[in-house]
Amino acid sequence: MTEVILPERLVVFPSKGNNAMTLTSIMNAIHYPKIKNNVKSVLLLYDESVKKTTDFDYLKKMLKPTKLIVEELQIPEINDLISKNLNYKIKDGDCILVPALQLHLAMVLHHVSTEVSSVVPPNNAYICFTKPQGNLVRWISVSKSENGGLITEDSEHELPFKSSIDWYFESVQNHTFPNLKILGSVLEQIIKSESETVDLDEWIKSNDLVKITGCKSCENIGFGFEELAAATIEKNHSIHQVVMNVKFASELKGLAPRREEDIIAIHKNGNMLFISCKFNWCKNVEKARDRLNLEIERMKNLKLPFNIPDQRISRILVTTSMASKLVESTEDVYVTNLDGLTPIIENL
Repeated sequence: MTEVILPERLVVFPSKGNNAMTLTSIMNAIHYPKIKNNVKSVLLLYDESVKKTTDFDYLKKMLKPTKLIVEELQIPEINDLISKNLNYKIKDGDCILVPALQLHLAMVLHHVSTEVSSVVPPNNAYICFTKPQGNLVRWISVSKSENGGLITEDSEHELPFKSSIDWYFESVQNHTFPNLKILGSVLEQIIKSESETVDLDEWIKSNDLVKITGCKSCENIGFGFEELAAATIEKNHSIHQVVMNVKFASELKGLAPRREEDIIAIHKNGNMLFISCKFNWCKNVEKARDRLNLEIERMKNLKLPFNIPDQRISRILVTTSMASKLVESTEDVYVTNLDGLTPIIENL
Protein backbone atom coordinates (compact mmCIF):
# COMPACT_ATOMS: atom_id res chain seq x y z
CA MET A 1 0.00 0.00 0.00
CA THR A 2 1.08 3.58 -0.62
CA GLU A 3 0.59 6.50 1.74
CA VAL A 4 -2.36 7.85 -0.27
CA ILE A 5 -4.65 4.89 0.42
CA LEU A 6 -4.81 4.82 4.19
CA PRO A 7 -8.12 3.94 5.88
CA GLU A 8 -9.72 6.31 8.39
CA ARG A 9 -12.54 4.26 9.93
CA LEU A 10 -12.96 0.52 10.44
CA VAL A 11 -16.43 -0.84 9.72
CA VAL A 12 -17.00 -4.10 11.57
CA PHE A 13 -19.73 -6.73 11.71
CA PRO A 14 -19.17 -8.11 15.25
CA SER A 15 -19.12 -11.90 15.38
CA LYS A 16 -22.19 -13.24 17.16
CA GLY A 17 -21.25 -13.96 20.78
CA ASN A 18 -17.56 -14.06 19.88
CA ASN A 19 -15.75 -10.87 20.84
CA ALA A 20 -12.41 -12.71 20.47
CA MET A 21 -12.86 -13.00 16.71
CA THR A 22 -14.02 -9.40 16.42
CA LEU A 23 -11.08 -8.10 18.46
CA THR A 24 -8.61 -10.17 16.48
CA SER A 25 -9.83 -8.81 13.14
CA ILE A 26 -9.64 -5.21 14.43
CA MET A 27 -6.17 -5.63 15.95
CA ASN A 28 -4.90 -7.30 12.78
CA ALA A 29 -6.22 -4.42 10.68
CA ILE A 30 -4.43 -1.75 12.75
CA HIS A 31 -1.22 -3.71 13.27
CA TYR A 32 0.90 -1.48 11.03
CA PRO A 33 1.88 1.89 12.59
CA LYS A 34 0.88 4.05 9.59
CA ILE A 35 -2.57 2.49 9.52
CA LYS A 36 -2.97 2.56 13.30
CA ASN A 37 -2.09 6.26 13.41
CA ASN A 38 -4.53 7.07 10.61
CA VAL A 39 -7.56 5.10 11.83
CA LYS A 40 -9.55 7.11 14.35
CA SER A 41 -12.75 5.13 14.88
CA VAL A 42 -14.57 1.82 14.64
CA LEU A 43 -18.19 1.50 13.48
CA LEU A 44 -19.97 -1.62 14.74
CA LEU A 45 -22.78 -2.83 12.48
CA TYR A 46 -25.01 -5.38 14.17
CA ASP A 47 -28.52 -6.74 14.06
CA GLU A 48 -30.87 -7.62 16.93
CA SER A 49 -29.64 -11.23 17.25
CA VAL A 50 -26.01 -10.11 17.61
CA LYS A 51 -27.02 -7.44 20.11
CA LYS A 52 -28.69 -10.07 22.33
CA THR A 53 -25.69 -12.41 22.38
CA THR A 54 -22.70 -10.05 22.41
CA ASP A 55 -21.27 -8.08 25.33
CA PHE A 56 -20.49 -4.77 23.67
CA ASP A 57 -19.36 -3.22 26.96
CA TYR A 58 -16.64 -5.86 27.14
CA LEU A 59 -15.70 -5.25 23.51
CA LYS A 60 -15.37 -1.51 24.16
CA LYS A 61 -13.30 -2.19 27.27
CA MET A 62 -10.85 -4.33 25.30
CA LEU A 63 -10.63 -1.66 22.59
CA LYS A 64 -9.97 1.16 25.08
CA PRO A 65 -6.13 0.91 24.85
CA THR A 66 -6.35 1.58 21.10
CA LYS A 67 -8.00 4.98 21.81
CA LEU A 68 -10.34 4.38 18.88
CA ILE A 69 -13.76 6.05 19.00
CA VAL A 70 -16.42 3.33 18.95
CA GLU A 71 -19.63 4.04 17.03
CA GLU A 72 -22.65 1.73 16.71
CA LEU A 73 -25.33 1.24 14.08
CA GLN A 74 -28.06 -1.38 14.21
CA ILE A 75 -28.91 -2.89 10.83
CA PRO A 76 -31.80 -5.15 9.73
CA GLU A 77 -31.63 -8.85 10.60
CA ILE A 78 -29.84 -11.04 8.07
CA ASN A 79 -33.13 -12.50 6.80
CA ASP A 80 -34.52 -9.01 6.16
CA LEU A 81 -31.49 -7.55 4.38
CA ILE A 82 -32.69 -8.68 0.96
CA SER A 83 -35.93 -6.66 1.26
CA LYS A 84 -34.58 -3.83 3.42
CA ASN A 85 -31.74 -1.44 2.69
CA LEU A 86 -28.43 -1.69 4.52
CA ASN A 87 -28.70 1.59 6.43
CA TYR A 88 -24.96 2.24 6.39
CA LYS A 89 -23.54 5.17 4.42
CA ILE A 90 -19.94 4.75 3.25
CA LYS A 91 -17.54 7.59 4.01
CA ASP A 92 -14.23 8.30 2.29
CA GLY A 93 -11.55 6.25 3.96
CA ASP A 94 -13.89 3.58 5.34
CA CYS A 95 -12.32 0.15 5.64
CA ILE A 96 -14.78 -2.74 5.86
CA LEU A 97 -13.48 -5.75 7.76
CA VAL A 98 -14.76 -8.83 5.99
CA PRO A 99 -17.52 -10.52 8.02
CA ALA A 100 -18.00 -14.26 8.37
CA LEU A 101 -21.49 -14.37 6.86
CA GLN A 102 -21.47 -14.74 3.07
CA LEU A 103 -24.63 -12.66 2.61
CA HIS A 104 -23.07 -9.79 4.53
CA LEU A 105 -19.92 -10.08 2.41
CA ALA A 106 -21.84 -10.07 -0.89
CA MET A 107 -23.86 -7.03 0.17
CA VAL A 108 -20.77 -5.17 1.38
CA LEU A 109 -18.88 -5.76 -1.87
CA HIS A 110 -21.90 -4.60 -3.90
CA HIS A 111 -22.35 -1.60 -1.60
CA VAL A 112 -18.69 -0.54 -1.92
CA SER A 113 -18.55 -0.87 -5.73
CA THR A 114 -21.88 0.94 -6.19
CA GLU A 115 -21.07 3.83 -3.86
CA VAL A 116 -17.50 4.43 -5.06
CA SER A 117 -18.44 4.25 -8.76
CA SER A 118 -21.13 6.94 -8.34
CA VAL A 119 -20.44 10.55 -9.34
CA VAL A 120 -20.55 11.77 -5.76
CA PRO A 121 -18.29 10.86 -2.84
CA PRO A 122 -17.04 8.54 -1.48
CA ASN A 123 -14.03 8.41 -3.76
CA ASN A 124 -12.29 5.51 -2.11
CA ALA A 125 -12.92 2.69 0.34
CA TYR A 126 -11.07 -0.39 1.53
CA ILE A 127 -11.75 -4.03 2.32
CA CYS A 128 -9.58 -5.94 4.75
CA PHE A 129 -9.60 -9.54 5.96
CA THR A 130 -7.37 -11.92 7.83
CA LYS A 131 -6.69 -15.18 6.03
CA PRO A 132 -7.78 -18.43 7.75
CA GLN A 133 -4.27 -19.34 8.89
CA GLY A 134 -4.18 -16.10 10.88
CA ASN A 135 -0.73 -14.89 9.80
CA LEU A 136 -1.68 -12.93 6.69
CA VAL A 137 -3.89 -9.88 6.29
CA ARG A 138 -5.14 -8.89 2.84
CA TRP A 139 -6.02 -5.35 1.80
CA ILE A 140 -8.11 -4.33 -1.22
CA SER A 141 -8.43 -0.64 -2.03
CA VAL A 142 -11.25 0.54 -4.28
CA SER A 143 -11.13 4.05 -5.79
CA LYS A 144 -12.54 6.07 -8.72
CA SER A 145 -10.62 6.23 -11.96
CA GLU A 146 -10.48 9.30 -14.19
CA ASN A 147 -12.90 7.72 -16.68
CA GLY A 148 -15.44 6.94 -13.98
CA GLY A 149 -14.54 3.31 -13.54
CA LEU A 150 -13.04 1.57 -10.54
CA ILE A 151 -9.40 0.99 -9.67
CA THR A 152 -8.59 -1.82 -7.26
CA GLU A 153 -5.28 -2.53 -5.61
CA ASP A 154 -4.58 -5.73 -3.73
CA SER A 155 -1.81 -6.46 -1.24
CA GLU A 156 -0.96 -8.96 1.51
CA HIS A 157 1.09 -8.49 4.66
CA GLU A 158 2.41 -10.94 7.20
CA LEU A 159 1.28 -10.67 10.81
CA PRO A 160 2.97 -11.78 14.00
CA PHE A 161 0.57 -13.77 16.18
CA LYS A 162 -1.04 -11.60 18.87
CA SER A 163 -3.63 -12.76 21.36
CA SER A 164 -4.29 -13.20 25.06
CA ILE A 165 -6.49 -15.21 27.38
CA ASP A 166 -8.69 -12.14 27.93
CA TRP A 167 -9.50 -11.93 24.22
CA TYR A 168 -10.89 -15.45 24.19
CA PHE A 169 -12.66 -15.63 27.53
CA GLU A 170 -15.01 -12.93 28.77
CA SER A 171 -16.09 -15.09 31.71
CA VAL A 172 -12.64 -15.58 33.28
CA GLN A 173 -12.89 -14.51 36.92
CA ASN A 174 -9.18 -14.84 37.63
CA HIS A 175 -6.09 -16.82 36.72
CA THR A 176 -2.37 -17.02 37.49
CA PHE A 177 0.74 -17.36 35.38
CA PRO A 178 3.37 -20.13 35.67
CA ASN A 179 5.69 -19.30 38.54
CA LEU A 180 8.32 -22.04 38.34
CA LYS A 181 11.71 -20.47 37.62
CA ILE A 182 13.99 -23.34 36.72
CA LEU A 183 16.75 -23.95 34.20
CA GLY A 184 15.64 -25.88 31.15
CA SER A 185 18.27 -28.58 31.71
CA VAL A 186 17.10 -29.10 35.31
CA LEU A 187 13.46 -29.30 34.21
CA GLU A 188 14.35 -31.82 31.52
CA GLN A 189 16.22 -33.97 34.07
CA ILE A 190 13.28 -33.92 36.50
CA ILE A 191 10.82 -34.88 33.76
CA LYS A 192 13.06 -37.61 32.36
CA SER A 193 13.61 -39.14 35.78
CA GLU A 194 9.84 -39.26 36.41
CA SER A 195 9.31 -41.22 33.19
CA GLU A 196 11.82 -43.83 34.39
CA THR A 197 10.92 -44.14 38.08
CA VAL A 198 8.79 -46.77 39.79
CA ASP A 199 8.99 -44.94 43.13
CA LEU A 200 7.34 -41.52 43.09
CA ASP A 201 8.27 -40.83 46.74
CA GLU A 202 11.93 -41.24 45.85
CA TRP A 203 11.49 -39.11 42.70
CA ILE A 204 10.01 -36.27 44.76
CA LYS A 205 12.71 -36.43 47.43
CA SER A 206 15.73 -36.90 45.15
CA ASN A 207 14.72 -33.88 43.03
CA ASP A 208 13.71 -31.78 46.08
CA LEU A 209 10.38 -31.09 44.36
CA VAL A 210 8.53 -29.87 47.46
CA LYS A 211 10.96 -26.96 47.72
CA ILE A 212 11.45 -26.36 43.99
CA THR A 213 7.74 -26.21 43.21
CA GLY A 214 6.73 -24.41 46.39
CA CYS A 215 4.46 -27.13 47.74
CA LYS A 216 3.81 -27.35 51.46
CA SER A 217 4.45 -31.09 51.59
CA CYS A 218 4.47 -34.30 49.55
CA GLU A 219 0.70 -34.50 50.05
CA ASN A 220 0.37 -31.29 48.00
CA ILE A 221 2.66 -32.44 45.20
CA GLY A 222 -0.30 -32.33 42.80
CA PHE A 223 0.08 -28.55 42.72
CA GLY A 224 3.79 -28.95 42.06
CA PHE A 225 2.99 -31.37 39.25
CA GLU A 226 0.84 -28.65 37.64
CA GLU A 227 3.76 -26.20 37.91
CA LEU A 228 6.07 -28.68 36.18
CA ALA A 229 3.53 -29.18 33.38
CA ALA A 230 3.00 -25.42 32.96
CA ALA A 231 6.75 -24.78 32.87
CA THR A 232 7.17 -27.47 30.20
CA ILE A 233 4.43 -25.92 28.06
CA GLU A 234 5.69 -22.36 28.59
CA LYS A 235 9.19 -23.24 27.40
CA ASN A 236 7.87 -24.64 24.13
CA HIS A 237 8.63 -22.27 21.24
CA SER A 238 5.21 -23.01 19.67
CA ILE A 239 3.29 -21.61 22.64
CA HIS A 240 2.18 -17.98 22.81
CA GLN A 241 0.71 -17.80 26.33
CA VAL A 242 0.12 -20.09 29.32
CA VAL A 243 -2.21 -19.45 32.26
CA MET A 244 -3.02 -21.60 35.29
CA ASN A 245 -5.89 -22.12 37.71
CA VAL A 246 -8.34 -20.42 35.37
CA LYS A 247 -11.61 -19.76 37.19
CA PHE A 248 -14.68 -19.06 35.10
CA ALA A 249 -17.32 -16.87 36.67
CA SER A 250 -20.80 -18.25 37.18
CA GLU A 251 -23.46 -17.10 34.77
CA LEU A 252 -25.35 -15.83 37.84
CA LYS A 253 -23.78 -12.95 39.72
CA GLY A 254 -22.66 -13.54 43.29
CA LEU A 255 -22.24 -17.28 42.92
CA ALA A 256 -19.02 -19.27 43.20
CA PRO A 257 -16.94 -19.83 40.05
CA ARG A 258 -18.61 -22.15 37.56
CA ARG A 259 -15.49 -24.27 37.17
CA GLU A 260 -11.70 -24.15 37.19
CA GLU A 261 -9.26 -25.45 34.61
CA ASP A 262 -5.68 -26.34 35.56
CA ILE A 263 -3.88 -24.93 32.52
CA ILE A 264 -4.97 -23.20 29.33
CA ALA A 265 -2.43 -22.39 26.63
CA ILE A 266 -2.67 -20.47 23.36
CA HIS A 267 -0.65 -21.90 20.50
CA LYS A 268 1.05 -19.45 18.14
CA ASN A 269 -1.29 -20.65 15.40
CA GLY A 270 -4.24 -19.43 17.48
CA ASN A 271 -5.38 -22.85 18.64
CA MET A 272 -6.34 -23.49 22.25
CA LEU A 273 -4.94 -26.16 24.57
CA PHE A 274 -6.88 -27.29 27.63
CA ILE A 275 -4.59 -29.20 29.98
CA SER A 276 -5.77 -31.12 33.03
CA CYS A 277 -3.13 -32.38 35.49
CA LYS A 278 -3.80 -35.45 37.64
CA PHE A 279 -0.92 -36.57 39.83
CA ASN A 280 -1.60 -40.23 40.54
CA TRP A 281 0.35 -42.46 42.91
CA CYS A 282 -1.27 -45.60 41.43
CA LYS A 283 -1.42 -47.25 44.84
CA ASN A 284 -4.81 -48.64 43.80
CA VAL A 285 -4.72 -49.37 40.09
CA GLU A 286 -8.49 -49.70 39.61
CA LYS A 287 -9.25 -46.44 41.42
CA ALA A 288 -6.52 -44.70 39.44
CA ARG A 289 -7.97 -45.96 36.15
CA ASP A 290 -11.50 -44.93 37.10
CA ARG A 291 -10.35 -41.47 38.14
CA LEU A 292 -8.56 -40.94 34.83
CA ASN A 293 -11.50 -42.21 32.78
CA LEU A 294 -13.83 -39.81 34.60
CA GLU A 295 -11.51 -36.91 33.77
CA ILE A 296 -11.23 -37.99 30.13
CA GLU A 297 -15.03 -38.01 29.91
CA ARG A 298 -15.25 -34.56 31.54
CA MET A 299 -12.71 -33.08 29.14
CA LYS A 300 -14.36 -34.71 26.13
CA ASN A 301 -17.66 -33.03 27.01
CA LEU A 302 -16.09 -29.71 27.99
CA LYS A 303 -18.42 -26.82 27.13
CA LEU A 304 -16.51 -23.71 26.16
CA PRO A 305 -17.76 -20.17 26.87
CA PHE A 306 -16.88 -18.88 23.39
CA ASN A 307 -17.30 -19.85 19.76
CA ILE A 308 -14.28 -21.49 18.17
CA PRO A 309 -14.16 -24.47 15.79
CA ASP A 310 -13.63 -27.70 17.71
CA GLN A 311 -10.78 -28.56 15.35
CA ARG A 312 -8.82 -25.68 16.90
CA ILE A 313 -9.09 -27.05 20.44
CA SER A 314 -6.80 -29.72 21.89
CA ARG A 315 -7.51 -31.42 25.21
CA ILE A 316 -4.59 -32.97 27.07
CA LEU A 317 -4.64 -34.99 30.29
CA VAL A 318 -1.23 -35.05 32.00
CA THR A 319 -0.62 -37.65 34.67
CA THR A 320 2.24 -39.67 36.13
CA SER A 321 4.05 -42.12 33.86
CA MET A 322 2.71 -45.19 35.69
CA ALA A 323 -0.87 -43.87 35.49
CA SER A 324 -0.60 -42.91 31.82
CA LYS A 325 -0.22 -46.61 30.99
CA LEU A 326 -3.60 -47.42 32.52
CA VAL A 327 -5.67 -45.58 29.90
CA GLU A 328 -5.32 -44.71 26.24
CA SER A 329 -5.58 -41.44 24.35
CA THR A 330 -8.79 -40.92 22.40
CA GLU A 331 -9.69 -38.81 19.38
CA ASP A 332 -10.88 -36.15 21.82
CA VAL A 333 -8.32 -36.27 24.66
CA TYR A 334 -4.58 -36.91 24.60
CA VAL A 335 -3.25 -38.76 27.65
CA THR A 336 0.43 -38.35 28.46
CA ASN A 337 3.09 -38.09 31.13
CA LEU A 338 5.21 -34.96 31.50
CA ASP A 339 7.79 -36.33 29.08
CA GLY A 340 5.20 -36.69 26.31
CA LEU A 341 3.88 -33.12 26.50
CA THR A 342 6.43 -31.54 24.16
CA PRO A 343 6.00 -34.09 21.32
CA ILE A 344 2.22 -33.65 21.46
CA ILE A 345 2.49 -29.84 21.25
CA GLU A 346 5.01 -30.05 18.41
CA ASN A 347 2.63 -32.23 16.40
CA LEU A 348 -0.50 -30.07 16.86
